[in-house]
Amino acid sequence: MITEKKQGTECKEKITESEYEFGIIIEYDGKKNTLFYENTYKNYPIGGILCECMRVRPTTVRDAIRDLGDIRIGATDENIVNTAFALSKHFYEVYPPAAATMLAMQFYEGIGEWGRARKENRLDEYIGLFQTEIGGDVFKFIFEDTPYDNVGDSTVEQVMLSIYLDFARCFVNSKYIFMKLFEFEETKQEPEEGFVAKFFNFYGNEVPFQHIDYRLALIDGRFASIFTIHSILSLLMFEFAHILDTDAPIVRCKNCGEMFAQEGRSDTVYCSYPSPQKPEKTCGEIGAQIARANKEKTDIVTREYRKVYMRYQMKSKRHPENTELIDTFYALSDGMREWRKRLKEGSGSTDQFFEWLHDFE
Repeated sequence: MITEKKQGTECKEKITESEYEFGIIIEYDGKKNTLFYENTYKNYPIGGILCECMRVRPTTVRDAIRDLGDIRIGATDENIVNTAFALSKHFYEVYPPAAATMLAMQFYEGIGEWGRARKENRLDEYIGLFQTEIGGDVFKFIFEDTPYDNVGDSTVEQVMLSIYLDFARCFVNSKYIFMKLFEFEETKQEPEEGFVAKFFNFYGNEVPFQHIDYRLALIDGRFASIFTIHSILSLLMFEFAHILDTDAPIVRCKNCGEMFAQEGRSDTVYCSYPSPQKPEKTCGEIGAQIARANKEKTDIVTREYRKVYMRYQMKSKRHPENTELIDTFYALSDGMREWRKRLKEGSGSTDQFFEWLHDFE
């Protein structure tokens, strides 16, 4: 829920309106995070900003770029900045605040890097950083149906797609680290050897990779610790350090399967984000109802399958010489394993299952 601004919060407005701020701006007070965005702010539990950002599907960004209109125009500073503003506006219309801010930040930072490289006559060197990605699956997905076979700055579109490629690489790597860090809590098994040690190097030997600025701000008569975070990896480091320090509970939603920061009751198992079944409802609102419905479906599926299974098992014992019958029995068993998976994933309905089962009756 967005906290409404009150009189006396002019400093917060200055923070969010500052033109030179390209990053995720957070006030951390030891108990929660306050995210500043779009001239307002929202409170998150510790870990909540990170979990929201990790829900993003990078593949959805391509259509957002392509839907911007005529962007196959010359890549001037003005054209690129205008496109970035339009893209940022789209992010805030489609994604929740933390995710939208993260996406906008990544593109603004990318444009900044691109602009500095061009201004300093080292654009070829900067483009060279992408060479390992050229021709890969991610590159093909991003650049398919376009006239470009490489990254570059011939048009605004090519610049934005190139920055998108860099974002996709950074996001996938960060998501991998995110899932590995929480793997131990879920499975009680240590992550792969050396993984944790390598990650914690970012707090020590590789501290320069922390792209985080810090300053104090006077807000409503008190001093606040304000952090500006300039990359998704830095957000991961920022949040994870405070998750460890405060023992903040991060759990997996039993409906959508995404990680979320528990807030309030310690036995909360459903998140407050739109559910995949009914986006107009949150997982918290309908998760228990869906779980009950799924259990009932599972019970019905298991019961009906069991009836057919027992019939074939008895026939096979009575007629062991009937190879066709035995083969059908095996097909029933193998098919059921596949159907259990499809029903769990939602790629098949119970009606389709019963149609399949009917063929064995």
